[in-house]
Amino acid sequence: MKVDGELRPTTWEECLDDLGARLRNIIERYGPESVGVFFGSGIGMDAAGYRMAQALHAAIGTPAKFSPMTIDGTAKVLTADLVGGSPALSGRPDYDNASFVLNQLEAFKLPISPPEGSFGPGPRSRPETQSFLGEWPCAVLADEIRAGNIRAVLNLGGHLVAAFPDTETLVPALRDLELFATIEIIGNETTALSTHVLPTKDQLERADVSLWDFLIQRVAVQHTPAVVEPVGDRRSVVGARGTRTAPRLPARRQQIRAGHRRHPARRDHRPRPAPVR
Repeated sequence: MKVDGELRPTTWEECLDDLGARLRNIIERYGPESVGVFFGSGIGMDAAGYRMAQALHAAIGTPAKFSPMTIDGTAKVLTADLVGGSPALSGRPDYDNASFVLNQLEAFKLPISPPEGSFGPGPRSRPETQSFLGEWPCAVLADEIRAGNIRAVLNLGGHLVAAFPDTETLVPALRDLELFATIEIIGNETTALSTHVLPTKDQLERADVSLWDFLIQRVAVQHTPAVVEPVGDRRSVVGARGTRTAPRLPARRQQIRAGHRRHPARRDHRPRPAPVR
């Protein structure tokens, strides 16, 4: 947790309590739209964590949602939406049984989504842009911060400094935030800018199930148990069901939950995680 401009180790309980109180204060002063939420690749590969992130985003009620979709995955869903009528369209020929495959879309009359179907209004600082599937382009985050529209960012498993465009503008904007909370497995340039750093379990330290099942060609589900014990203070994104909770968000259903006591440090050859800060 950052104190007097410097990240200092602390407990999960103290970090979550401070994070919850400051987040609530920002929402009470500026409204839920002053909070930006980034759904990073880290949370996108955590089934339970992703559902918890969705619930948190819905509880806050902010339109400022971001994800890697507007960084490196836009073409796939945009083409599917405009050509096939649904962003979930992912055509796959039956190569196992087909003797000949010919892709000739011009011969078929496919449903086309209306222009307003999957698009929505963009942020106030960039009215010429549009949201897509309920998400704002990542490129507008710095502009929204500089305009004073976004005062807090919850970074759920993303390295913003490495992934976002125009870092010369983004980094100073992130420094100006009143609150910048990051969930990560290692320390990096993004955690160094954060006011709160929460070390989460990596893929080998947690049990998991299939999340993006609609991308699977056949009806199936997969479960994998944890392979190793968590390193240091790492915890699941879902959080423990402890008795202590952070202050509730105003007029919302969800709470930011604190967890149990920290795990003792363990020695192994994996990279050391970021401490709770």
